[in-house]
Amino acid sequence: MAAIGIPTAVIQICLSVASSLTNIAAKPLPNADEIIAAYGVVQRLILIGCYVVMGFMQGYQPVAAYAFGAKMEDRFHQSVRFALKGALLLTVAVEAVYILLSSQLILLFNQNPVIVDYGKWLLISQVALYPAFGLCYMMTITFQTIGASKYGLFLSVIRQGLFYVPFILCLPKLFGIFGIYASQPAADVLTVLVCVCSIKAMKRIASERMASQTGEAGR
Repeated sequence: MAAIGIPTAVIQICLSVASSLTNIAAKPLPNADEIIAAYGVVQRLILIGCYVVMGFMQGYQPVAAYAFGAKMEDRFHQSVRFALKGALLLTVAVEAVYILLSSQLILLFNQNPVIVDYGKWLLISQVALYPAFGLCYMMTITFQTIGASKYGLFLSVIRQGLFYVPFILCLPKLFGIFGIYASQPAADVLTVLVCVCSIKAMKRIASERMASQTGEAGR
């Protein structure tokens, strides 16, 4: 239970740390109060999208785990493909809504035109490559499911921890508010690269472990 629960907890911790560091990075900038206020609104909206994806993945995990434990390899890989497609569709849908309605969504929380303008671009930058979150979380869940909990823990850290933190600490100092806008997309590009490179390894490990379990059961 700890091996399964810790990566999910780490994701939540990384989200909180990333939010705090973004506020710290914005503090020296002109209009810092408005930027921080806008970012607070954006974080509330982003969390709604995160919970949608996380709820979908919580439904996927027991299906994949049952197939893996029952050594139903075809069923397991089928569930992985379905989860990948589902995560992509969900995150693209959330991204489209947030980009198309960015100003209107910020206006629901604050009518200050300066905050609305900052909030609009912050929201767009946060979801510009939002499928990276769905892919990363899906891969985290899958590696946990096949018993590779250490790599699952690593994946839970990379997006908002390993990649985002250095960008948010450096880019705003070099490029001002544009550095804040660019930090999340830059982290998401690296996250996608790591996750895509991990897909073949995940399939191979799952197949090998199901095959070894079948051999042990036969003996």
